[in-house]
Amino acid sequence: MQTTRSPGSYDWVDRDDKVVGHGVAHEAHTRNLYTRSVHVLLENQRDELLICKRPETKKAYPNVYTSSAGGHVEEGESYTAAAIRELREELDISTPLTDAGRFDVVNETERAIHWLYVGKIESNVNLSTDPYEIGSIHFWGVDELWKNVTQNPKRYAPSFLKAFHQFLVWKGKTLYVLDFDHTVFDWYRFKKDLEQELVASFALPADIFRVAKDTQEKRDGLYHIERHLDEIATQSGIERDRITAAANKLINNLPEYIYDDARAFLKSLRAAQRNVVLLTYGDKDNQKLFVERAGVIQYFDSILYSDTKDGKVAELQSLLQEPHAVTFINDDPIETELIHELLPMLQKIYLIERSDAKYNEIPVKSSWEIVTALTEIKI
Repeated sequence: MQTTRSPGSYDWVDRDDKVVGHGVAHEAHTRNLYTRSVHVLLENQRDELLICKRPETKKAYPNVYTSSAGGHVEEGESYTAAAIRELREELDISTPLTDAGRFDVVNETERAIHWLYVGKIESNVNLSTDPYEIGSIHFWGVDELWKNVTQNPKRYAPSFLKAFHQFLVWKGKTLYVLDFDHTVFDWYRFKKDLEQELVASFALPADIFRVAKDTQEKRDGLYHIERHLDEIATQSGIERDRITAAANKLINNLPEYIYDDARAFLKSLRAAQRNVVLLTYGDKDNQKLFVERAGVIQYFDSILYSDTKDGKVAELQSLLQEPHAVTFINDDPIETELIHELLPMLQKIYLIERSDAKYNEIPVKSSWEIVTALTEIKI
């Protein structure tokens, strides 16, 4: 039996896409529920994507670029039926559609589960567009579109940026970028254990460990463990060789300081044959020592070291010269917000909230998802 649709009324769903009510979209948003939407991306025989520009008269996202077709799923309607209907209403065509997966859009004006569909059309297809929905149409190759999105992200509807990200996922162009300290490596536990080891071995006053660290970082700009140990020897009068021997008990056992969930997540990424990059900030020699001895190099396709925050952004920009659906994983909300402002094409961002790390109360924002274990991230 066919389900009756109610135009202008939408299914309200929870995060698991279970229907919990019906009504207008705005009310679903105020109740922290979701509505449903679809996006359709059409490819021609030259592998170019049909992109539409919204009219200036549109109330939501006027005069910006978006997908080939799309819109709300109405009450009682399936995602597939909505995609077929939107394609007919907006472009007056019908073509087989392939399910390319789910993505969510949550921002100040929208809270919706979206489903992406991809279809093929002839390069010379005759399209009859709905002028209320479409101002103009354009065919762009993926590389050209990526360049445009990278340089001018505000010219595109926020939901389209996520749809394009999901399209790249569907195409297998994925890239996972992970921070090192506090995300993969338990830096605070290592530092605490190092301090306790030196205190126990030499009856070293704890304040010398901390003052020596502060002195070294202030002098050199960034933390470096060998120079920290030099400073401890200078301030305590203990022979450097003896301090080295005590510290090496921990330095030689760095794999123990990789978080269990991080190791499991990295193994899953490798098993799924995902491209994975480690992006780490700090004194380059110091970071190389920790990364190399921590025993995780085999899980990464490349490792990028940066000794400045700006350098981190530059390294990410170098990665994004070619189209990729990037999943960015970090622990620092301040740094992540800065990176996202400069690189808004990053559409999938996770912040790990470690219980003992500096940022253990990460603010809730629509631009990222907070997890307490990396294994919560779906690959």
